[in-house]
Amino acid sequence: RGAIQRIEQELHAHVERLELQAQDAVQTSKVSTLAAIIAALLVAVFVGGLTIRSICRSLKSTVQLVGSLSEGQGDLTQRLPVTGSDELASLADNVNRFIERLQHMVTDVATAAHKTADSSGEVSAAVQETSASIEEVAGTANEFAATVDTMSSNTQRMGALANDTL
Repeated sequence: RGAIQRIEQELHAHVERLELQAQDAVQTSKVSTLAAIIAALLVAVFVGGLTIRSICRSLKSTVQLVGSLSEGQGDLTQRLPVTGSDELASLADNVNRFIERLQHMVTDVATAAHKTADSSGEVSAAVQETSASIEEVAGTANEFAATVDTMSSNTQRMGALANDTL
């Protein structure tokens, strides 16, 4: 029986040591898990901050460009940088295409305005020429009327002389 008690005591001591080792392992595991969670949270916060910063930078440049266009001071040759394939890149690409179409429309309107100005100059020259021709015709008509008046006066005098002579 002494040997059994001794084995029992040794087993009991061994179980207690195993329990302590298990508790230490659990404690170490808890600390390791907590450290991993904290590290993961720090990485997530860092990556989230970079993502938010990138989004805000893209949106800020888009807002500035659209704002300058809406104030009438926009340079229609400027374009937004298109990087990536996300929604912000799609937005930048669509804004760039809109600005390009707007630039073409403004160019077309300017060309039409120049053509209209040129045509207006030609029409003005034609009107001046027509006006000069009308003045010339009016002068000729006045001369003709004066000639007719003179001929009428001469005819009346000749008629009076002819009556006097007869």
